[in-house]
Amino acid sequence: MATPPVYSRRFFGMPAITGEQEVYVPAGKRWIMRDIDVYANNGVGAYSKIWVIDRYSRGTIWWHGWEPGSQSTGQFRGRQVITYSGGFGGLIVQVDTIQGVDCYISGYEFDDPTDV
Repeated sequence: MATPPVYSRRFFGMPAITGEQEVYVPAGKRWIMRDIDVYANNGVGAYSKIWVIDRYSRGTIWWHGWEPGSQSTGQFRGRQVITYSGGFGGLIVQVDTIQGVDCYISGYEFDDPTDV
């Protein structure tokens, strides 16, 4: 019996992000983003903000913020389709902080022979 394909995939994962990171959908693929998990531990006087942005449209998909002195997680549970879009498709993870934010994004990756 053939092994069934695995569609679940981590699109992005990095601890202590500051600034901006980009991740691209591979040619011939389509992503269904399902989950974003973030964590920050701010010192007194420090805040953190994170945006997850559709790279092609430049639209914000999700935002989360932490007040000075706070420590907590944030989650997104949903469905957003991200396509290759001629090489422009992907995600931008933008963080405004001096502390760093942990961010992990996962979902499903499918073949899309119409977008190569």
